[in-house]
Amino acid sequence: MRLGWFVVFWMVPCVVLGHMLDPRSIDRYAEILLTPEGGRLYYVLVYGQNGTEFAREILQPNEQGLAAIERQQTYLAQRNGQYLPGQTIEVDSQPTALEYIGGLSGMTIGHGGAEVNRAVLIYQFRYPDSVRRDTSLPFRYEDTNFTRLFAWKQIRVLGLQGVQVHGHQPYKDLTPYDYTGLDAAGFLPSTRSVELEISVPAGPVGGATPAISYVDALMQMGWPERPRSEVWLLKKVVAAGVSITLLVGGAAVIWSRRRGAR
Repeated sequence: MRLGWFVVFWMVPCVVLGHMLDPRSIDRYAEILLTPEGGRLYYVLVYGQNGTEFAREILQPNEQGLAAIERQQTYLAQRNGQYLPGQTIEVDSQPTALEYIGGLSGMTIGHGGAEVNRAVLIYQFRYPDSVRRDTSLPFRYEDTNFTRLFAWKQIRVLGLQGVQVHGHQPYKDLTPYDYTGLDAAGFLPSTRSVELEISVPAGPVGGATPAISYVDALMQMGWPERPRSEVWLLKKVVAAGVSITLLVGGAAVIWSRRRGAR
């Protein structure tokens, strides 16, 4: 029993660090801005190793991590074809069509100083003609993409120009991708959907206080800083930690088997 707990204890760092290094990991952040006429959805993806290498081949970013507009359009159109079918929005219990209107993609610095690809797909939608005004309406957004992958998903719904939003939004007060052990006291489960209540005025309400949006920051591509020394050190520490964990775990298993065979 003690041996089992010992192996588990040493494997925990691998699990925690695995998400940051997992080549399959895809982290997402959805920000939905509601106005009296309709809304706009910013669907943001930050890729792990595999997705980043795939994006790099298509985007061919320069030394600043920026890619030509034509290459971005090709890449984002492909990504939209993958992810749009998995997203649904309902307003007043009525399906509301999402229309892809463009996006932006390039390289940036992710958690732990890793160089990653970030893609932002932008959608717009209009409320159904029969939507009721100045009364509480159900609002629902669901994303069924990546249900079988270990991926973080955060959803924020903000009301602008007098639109009121009520209900529980998991991790609403966290900044995008604020999910590391130091920032959020541990790993948090991804959010697949939100079900809220909204109130939509007949027209824009003057003087309404705008909600804080992170869209501007999410749309910034390129290298804010390139901490080469920190990245190098992180990779060395992670590689050493994983290697030591595997060696210790393997040695413990061999020792246990030999002891059991006596």
